Amino acid sequence: MEREKAQEIAALLSAFLSERMGPYLRLCEQNFAEALRLYDWNLQISGAFHQPIGIVEIVVRNSLASQLAKRHGSRPGTWLDDPDGAFSEMAASHIRAARRRVHKTNRGERLSRIDGRRVI
Repeated sequence: MEREKAQEIAALLSAFLSERMGPYLRLCEQNFAEALRLYDWNLQISGAFHQPIGIVEIVVRNSLASQLAKRHGSRPGTWLDDPDGAFSEMAASHIRAARRRVHKTNRGERLSRIDGRRVI
């Protein structure tokens, strides 16, 4: 039984023994069980922050979109059309590409992600 446990730990160690587990092992003086507990604690605490950070991100993004829409005013189109030329050429190019993808899906989705990056 001890041998099986040692083999399991060795298998885990080889899978985790990378740059990922290195800092945990150093903090725990190379004690793999302690390092794994610390890693697990870090996963739990990170997960606890994930939801509130996601909510804040949405609130900030929607608030920015609202303010940009107000700034755009009654001009034709939307703030994404960038009538003031505030966006860099790269940002404008990403917006155009995202619009093409949205038009292809024909669902009128909100443009919050462009090529895996946030628009705002």
